[in-house]
Amino acid sequence: MCSQDDKEHNHAETEDMNTELSACMSTLETCQKERDEWKEKYLYARADFDNAQRRMAKDMERLIWDGQAKLLRQLLDVVAGFERALGTDSTGKEGFALIYKQMLKILDQAGVREIEAQQAFDPELHEAVAHVEAPDHESGTIVEILQKGYRFKNEILCPARVSVAK
Repeated sequence: MCSQDDKEHNHAETEDMNTELSACMSTLETCQKERDEWKEKYLYARADFDNAQRRMAKDMERLIWDGQAKLLRQLLDVVAGFERALGTDSTGKEGFALIYKQMLKILDQAGVREIEAQQAFDPELHEAVAHVEAPDHESGTIVEILQKGYRFKNEILCPARVSVAK
């Protein structure tokens, strides 16, 4: 049989164990809450990081395009000057023609494409610089292409400058 002292001792041990178990459970709950908070912070930080990476990649792509487009616009102005010079009778016409072909080759290699000539005026592709009387053309159609237009990577680099029938 168990003595009264043994019973009290067992009861005291049980209470100590229950107190220790209660403290451990409380610590475990605190740790689980902290873990959940850190996990949530990590997920938000990861999402922010992923968004920042996508934004940076897009910004970098746009900066590269802008830099290329700036240079190509300058080259297109030179091409337009050559086209005008070739339109006049001059002694260096063959040299101009050769330079013109070289410039067009450089632009082609860079991905610049000429906008195809169309009959109907399209404000996305053309810039109307003159409205002219043209009885043989329908109103709103292109009468003459004054300067060719160009695309670069599916975006309009410079619109075709045209005269449009009234």
